[in-house]
Formats: sequence, C-alpha cells, structure tokens
Amino acid sequence: MTSTGSKYKPALSYHVLTRWYDAAIAATLPERLIRKKLMDLISPKEGELILEFGCGSGQNLAIGSVRGPRTKWIGIDTDERILKVARKKQALSKEVELMSYNGQKLPFSSSHFDCVFSSLVFHHLESDLKKEALLEIFRVLKPGGRFILADWGLPANRKSRWKFYLVQILDGFKTTEDNVKGTIPSLVERAGFKMLLENDQLETLFGTFRYYTAYRPKTKNRFYYI
Repeated sequence: MTSTGSKYKPALSYHVLTRWYDAAIAATLPERLIRKKLMDLISPKEGELILEFGCGSGQNLAIGSVRGPRTKWIGIDTDERILKVARKKQALSKEVELMSYNGQKLPFSSSHFDCVFSSLVFHHLESDLKKEALLEIFRVLKPGGRFILADWGLPANRKSRWKFYLVQILDGFKTTEDNVKGTIPSLVERAGFKMLLENDQLETLFGTFRYYTAYRPKTKNRFYYI
C-alpha cells in the first residue's frame, strides 16, 4: 500500500517492482497454503459483505469470489498501480469491487461490513498508522463482525528472527518493529477488538507468519488509543 503522503509503502516497497508482485510471492512463500488458511478463517457466508484492507493485486479476492460466490467482496488499496494489476485479473467476478482511497478514513459508513481481513499489509505501516488503520477497521465492522489479520509476527525462534532481517531490510525496520516484537495482538485489542485468537502460524523462508481473528463487540464499550 502507498499514499499521497508517502506514509504507505507499495507492494515489494518499490513501484518499479509492482508488476512482479504475484510472481515474487509465489516464488518465495508457500502462497497456496497461506491463502488457503486465510480463506478458511474468513469462511465467507452467503449474503455477507467482506472488505479486504490492502487488496494489492487482488489474488485473495479472486480466490474468495470462488470460495464465496454469493458473497460481496470489496478490495481497497492506496496504490493505484497495483489496483491496475488487480483489475486485469479475469478471475475477478462481478461480486468483486475494487476501490482506491487516500490512506486515511475508510470511505464507508460505520458498522458496514460483516468481515474485514488483511494480509501482508500491516508490516508496511509504522506504528501510528497501524493504530489508525485498526480504529477505522473497527469502525466499519458491524457489531459482532470479525477481523482476520495475517502477517509477519513474533519470530518462533532465533533462526526465524535472523530470517526476518531480510524482510526488514526490504520493507524497513520502523514499519516492522511491532511485528518482530510480537505487539500486533495488543494493538488490535487496544483498538477495541475482543476475543483475539491466534489461529495458526507458518514458518517460511523469511520468518514466522501468523494469523489472528478478533471481533468487534456487540456492546458499545471500547478502549480508545490515547
């Protein structure tokens, strides 16, 4: 993701590499397994409205529209270049809508979505932007709605920590600080989410990849960042 204020980084950190994003992910990560686990957690249901925060090249949406054909999928990203890649995917069905936005307030009303998910996005955001994004995701979720976050997390061991330096060199040490320290779950909870669950983890060429599910409470009680 990127923004007009250059606070968001594009896929692979450089715009010139955007066209090769799908190929790079497929070559360096267990892509099919990562996406399958993600879709299993989303578990789309008929009639639901689902948002992907940072949809990138649209690959998750293409898979999701097959997995949940009677579900409405919306993908949003700040990087217009990678959205052009997504729009060219023939696999994207009429149930998928792609949108760009300015990286600030999400262009949706409050309590709008049944589910929001995000994969390999939050490690591109500095801590303050992570907090802002989580508050916005909380806002657009319906009470009782679910949020699935998949991204780099606390390294499982010393070897994983050393492997993750490759990600930090490419994507930045400041943006990945919360990931490597394992503080993503606390950021999610402080945004107001409840019942945070770590569903799974995968060891990859670049470190430990983790999955989380959280819910917006049905009550109005919440904790705001201060």
